[in-house]
Amino acid sequence: MGGYPEWRQAGGIPCAPPSAAQTPMIVIKVSNSSDVVASRIGRFLADLTPSGFDQNKVEDELIKQLVEQMAAQGLQGEVAAVKGLDLHKKEIRIEDNVRIRRHTVI
Repeated sequence: MGGYPEWRQAGGIPCAPPSAAQTPMIVIKVSNSSDVVASRIGRFLADLTPSGFDQNKVEDELIKQLVEQMAAQGLQGEVAAVKGLDLHKKEIRIEDNVRIRRHTVI
């Protein structure tokens, strides 16, 4: 298929590879949000906050910094915090209920 791996939609349904009009993406997975929060506010307070809260705060700060840096470099694009995707080694797992939690256009 034109040098692309086998492409699949949510639910594992095979689909065509992206057209030339579609732009490749960079996917970033934050896997230590609780540790980052603990290092900033202390382990005791971090233990009192839900891990989902930690993840959202770290994602929000990361998006803010990415947008600032990309804009400073003259890059245009979009940044989103997405629920329902999981990056594991060389595989992206897509759940049936994918949603965008936060979206910013640069």
